[in-house]
Amino acid sequence: MELLTPDRIFNEAAQIASAEERCSFLNRACAGDTALRRKVERLLKVNAEVEDFLESPPACLGIAPTLQQPPTEQPGTHIGPYKLLEQIG
Repeated sequence: MELLTPDRIFNEAAQIASAEERCSFLNRACAGDTALRRKVERLLKVNAEVEDFLESPPACLGIAPTLQQPPTEQPGTHIGPYKLLEQIG
């Protein structure tokens, strides 16, 4: 197996759901390099902790998620001193 960069090992390992398969992959990819293995494992741990960081705003802000709500702006709508000419997204 070719030597992989920590980022590439992390990206591939993050796609593996089974802990046993992930461990086996890391054994092969890190090829006995314990410093590399620790670095990738730290990245995976942090990734698991922040995975849903931007999914919704903090509850303390009192803002309801708006991802399912269609935009209310349409061509002709004024936003401050600006007039929306066309829908862009």
